Amino acid sequence: MINIEIHECSWVPVTPSSENPMQIVDPKTGNPIGNSAPAMKDGQVVGKYEIEPTTGKVKFSNKDFRGTPEPIVVQVVEAKYG
Repeated sequence: MINIEIHECSWVPVTPSSENPMQIVDPKTGNPIGNSAPAMKDGQVVGKYEIEPTTGKVKFSNKDFRGTPEPIVVQVVEAKYG
């Protein structure tokens, strides 16, 4: 016999803060990679993404690039629930 314990889960918006910092996530692995990552377009680095972990503000750096870089994945994990 297998006992399975089921917990109710509800989605609650989480705001980035010092307790719940935002991080960039590697889309291939799903693992957090920090506060900066290369901005890509068609397999080429075209700039850099940086995030402010406590506010969630995302910055793209490369004043000469024209176009739309590939998006990044970010996450905020509520410290209370991990």
